[in-house]
Amino acid sequence: MTGRNEIAAGLRHYYAEQHIRVGKEFACPYRGSCESFAKPRPLMKGMEAHVGSRYGESRRIVVISLDSGNSSEDLDARTATIEPITPDTTGNAHMHGTAKFVRFLVDPSNPPEKPMLFTAMLNSAKCAGADGSMNTVPFAVHYQCRGYLFGEMRILNPNLVWLQGSTVRDVLSDRLKSLEDLVPRLRQSFGKQLANNERLERHLEQVAHEYLRLLLPSDDDRKSTIVAVVTPHPSDRYGRWGLFERALMPLVADLAVACSEGG
Repeated sequence: MTGRNEIAAGLRHYYAEQHIRVGKEFACPYRGSCESFAKPRPLMKGMEAHVGSRYGESRRIVVISLDSGNSSEDLDARTATIEPITPDTTGNAHMHGTAKFVRFLVDPSNPPEKPMLFTAMLNSAKCAGADGSMNTVPFAVHYQCRGYLFGEMRILNPNLVWLQGSTVRDVLSDRLKSLEDLVPRLRQSFGKQLANNERLERHLEQVAHEYLRLLLPSDDDRKSTIVAVVTPHPSDRYGRWGLFERALMPLVADLAVACSEGG
């Protein structure tokens, strides 16, 4: 298994190669067009990944969120910010929800106290607004960054990805497809619970079809696919995240883990 130091070194090399390292070296080729898309908002340039110090110990989980929301950090600074977060130590609704769901994705039967140790986190837009507003940048900015997402994921090599919200889903929509062989996957993982219980099997199948997808990698020569969990954004303003959190969070995590291990 590739350790955190090797992954971090690979990401730093990738950011330098693509000219998107945080700091004075940032020279993204999309910079001018993204600034035009974002007008009149100024942009804060660059955001690198968080890679937890225990990433990959259980499964390789990558969270993909929106832009960073008025901040810009390199890889080590990002991890120093994200890694200590637990559901009980942040007043930020987004990170509270993120840490809470990640706990179940890491280990549904024994959720860890510090889940972000085991997780990597990416932003679908590498630049954020620099005007103090937490509103996300326009969709076109996210879309122009999507190639960088695939580059980061090649290095992180996840087997489970969480797409937070409709913008991230739409950025990757042409690489998402329905989960294949769903019923056999469920029977493999929930055999005892599903025995002679067609109603429960149909319910689990419906929930899995709503929240789970396969994410196809961008490079055609790679045969593997990644199970993607697609949920409302944890800071959703219309109550959709709250409903998911109250009613379905542990179940969807169970299904995501089962499908990512049974594919």
